[in-house]
Amino acid sequence: PHEHVLSELNRIIIDELTPRAKLPAEGALATQFGVSRLTVREALKVLAGQDLIELRAGSRATVKAPSSITLARQLGVFIRRDPRTLIELSELRMGLEVQVAGLAAQRATRGALTSLESALVKMRRAADDFVTGVGDQEAYHEGDLEFHEALAAASGNRMLALVLTSLEDSMRESFVHSFRGQFANGSTLADRLALHERVAELVAAGDARGATAAMTTLLAVSERDILASLKPGIPNAAAFDHTTDTGDQPS
Repeated sequence: PHEHVLSELNRIIIDELTPRAKLPAEGALATQFGVSRLTVREALKVLAGQDLIELRAGSRATVKAPSSITLARQLGVFIRRDPRTLIELSELRMGLEVQVAGLAAQRATRGALTSLESALVKMRRAADDFVTGVGDQEAYHEGDLEFHEALAAASGNRMLALVLTSLEDSMRESFVHSFRGQFANGSTLADRLALHERVAELVAAGDARGATAAMTTLLAVSERDILASLKPGIPNAAAFDHTTDTGDQPS
């Protein structure tokens, strides 16, 4: 009976109800399925654990909007167990974000472009603060994350945006490694910022082919730097003289 109830509730939630809609009361569901209220209650707990519904004491279960939480948790476990999976994450991002850049160039609204520029402003400010020693890398990573999320939103594809949101914590971890590795490779924050600015420039110009090429370059450089950071003996980014521009540009 439990599996039948679970299957039927899944069908109702997905096929018949919309986000924020209320499910029938436990008693009504028990009568509908011909089972005890306890069986219904246990099934609802399973669905809440799957992040499909929200349970509150004294209130009927509420359907939740699609969430990336479950996938995000699983990806986080992979990376904590083996940091080398960051390279697999980089390959995944290459498949997703190159397409996102192309779609954004075709579909970005004025508001989406404003959000993209706002993220770049945050990155520039954080980079300046880091170079002058008044800020840390966390602010830069937050701006970087906002940039990629704004780009995903600009694509107009909700599924792509949802998947990339699920990668948020994993991407933040990859940013830490990439940040460290870029200094080991002789690059600067100015180099990395220029790559992001180029993507945004081509998206704003509506150049889909150019935007996909620029994003491919950005992600390839990031993967190169992650690989460098995973090598034994690479120190933290703060140990590098990042105030000096070496003149080396990422390739």
